[in-house]
Amino acid sequence: RKIKEGVMRTSGLPLDKARVCITGYNHNRPDPFPGLGDFIGWVGGVNRLASGELLCVHSAGYWHVSFATPVVLKDSLVEPYKKAGFDPNHKAPTGGRIMACRSKDNGKTWSKPVTLYDGPRDCRPSASFVTSKGTVIVMVNMQASWYGFAEAPTGHQKLNTRQLVIRSTDHGGSDTGHWSASKDDAEIPWILWGHGIPRGVIADEVSTLDTAATVATLLGVEPLGEGVSRFP
Repeated sequence: RKIKEGVMRTSGLPLDKARVCITGYNHNRPDPFPGLGDFIGWVGGVNRLASGELLCVHSAGYWHVSFATPVVLKDSLVEPYKKAGFDPNHKAPTGGRIMACRSKDNGKTWSKPVTLYDGPRDCRPSASFVTSKGTVIVMVNMQASWYGFAEAPTGHQKLNTRQLVIRSTDHGGSDTGHWSASKDDAEIPWILWGHGIPRGVIADEVSTLDTAATVATLLGVEPLGEGVSRFP
């Protein structure tokens, strides 16, 4: 940095040439999904992956808070929200979602946004980072479909916002391929964590196919019948 006549100058490209639009409502727009409007934002970070690619994590929805609909708002909030651009008639069954773009040329060009996580309610990234071992961590803010009340309306998520963590370790396998005979490709961590989950190591062999049955069991959903997925 150089300071001359009270003006600070930095080396490299000037801002108007260095600035790149990655995605937006009118540029590299995500493919349509139920509830998508013109709000493309809430950037959770731009990180360099172990592969050398850049990963930009962001949200896509229809407003500053893309509530999953129907939404219950305190009466005194409805008009101010509408003046700020909120459309109470917008249909968004799962609200906004988390998306990501990749760059293989150090940020000059970016891929089309793809869905990273679409939960049952509005989700947006709070932060993202890559560990020294190449593991990608994304912190997720899940917004309930209500606002302005001291307690959750009946039948709604009790906490107004919940924090989730997305963790990815495989990076697509070895080098640029997706599969090899290496155990590093074939075996990945499978972790359950949360209230009611006992501490310890699962003795039986576990497959990623077991994820569906495990989530269903924890949510109290009865299985439809025999299948390859099981609750370990």
